[in-house]
Amino acid sequence: MTNEHDIDAHNDDNETGGATTTMDPESSSSEPPPPASPPPPGSTPPPAGGVPPRMRPSQPNGLTRDPYSALGGVASGIAHRYGLSTALVRLVFVVVLLATFFFALPVYLAAWAIIPRARVWPPEALRLPGQKFSSRDLGVIALIGGLVAFLIFGVDGVGSVLVALAFVTAGVALLLQHERNPAPPAPDAVVASYDAAPPTAPVGQPVPPRSAKRKWFLGLGIGAVVLFFASIIAVPFAIFAWGDLDVDFDSGTFDFRFDDDLALIDIEATDLDDLPEPIDAQAGDISIDLSGIDLSEFEALDEPAVLDIELGTGDVDIVLPEGLEYTIDADVANGDIDTDLDGVSPTVDRSNRGEVVTVSNGEADFDLRIDLRRGDINIETDS
Repeated sequence: MTNEHDIDAHNDDNETGGATTTMDPESSSSEPPPPASPPPPGSTPPPAGGVPPRMRPSQPNGLTRDPYSALGGVASGIAHRYGLSTALVRLVFVVVLLATFFFALPVYLAAWAIIPRARVWPPEALRLPGQKFSSRDLGVIALIGGLVAFLIFGVDGVGSVLVALAFVTAGVALLLQHERNPAPPAPDAVVASYDAAPPTAPVGQPVPPRSAKRKWFLGLGIGAVVLFFASIIAVPFAIFAWGDLDVDFDSGTFDFRFDDDLALIDIEATDLDDLPEPIDAQAGDISIDLSGIDLSEFEALDEPAVLDIELGTGDVDIVLPEGLEYTIDADVANGDIDTDLDGVSPTVDRSNRGEVVTVSNGEADFDLRIDLRRGDINIETDS
């Protein structure tokens, strides 16, 4: 039986530092647990629960875009990442765009699509302003320089190709040098630790999400640019896939015919070989200047040279050499015929109320035939 005096005495012993230990009879007979093995030198003991080792992030975040930029934020992101002047990087972008007649814009759009938008701003920089570039940075710059040189100069001569190739070769060599001699780790970098390493704190402030208005504006602008460049690509593709194109910049010849539906022809002929084949199209504009052909070429022919044009809608402009012997049969159903030929004036076609020009010549060296349904015809000499 326990009285109050015994209970008070027991409590006094606990308060004064005395301790009583009650052992379970079953546990008293068991042996004590073996001591834990010491942790490896240079590391801290593992936490309770046996959390596996983790790598502490020692590298800075990757390249990101400026979330506050009015445009894509690519130039500002590169500038902050490599410790450069934002105005200088933007100026380089503008110069490259102008030098390539904006054909480098898809490269910028590709960078905008690949480089993620920053979640914190400003980001952690790889180098401080004024600090020397590493071999890796110089290699990337050289590769970009090679791409820019190719976009500006293309393959116009051996020199332009060698310049672009020199930049690319230097960039690859610098990147390989960086792989062979990587930069030493920072002194305070921890390779492995048994402690759960906290994540690296952000350098800048968290970036709020885009507003719905800004998303709509960016989507509309990007869509317009994509449609513009898609049309630039689609038109040449359609010309080469379904059209018939003949271009000679030396003689000023441009002859494009699209499946007999469209004809865009601008020719400054210098000999009879430049005279186009018969033209039959639903629409188009045709301009043919024959004044550069010597009259002796016409006179040497056994049969008159023939220019036959049948067009639905459009305009036809013909320039003849001075002194050429010709025959003309020009008819427009809905339009006008203008000419400065001596003694020739248009007459009204009573059948369709259009205009007709008819010139007959038994000694003709050139036969001009034009049938136009809607548009204007202009026939003149080079005098």
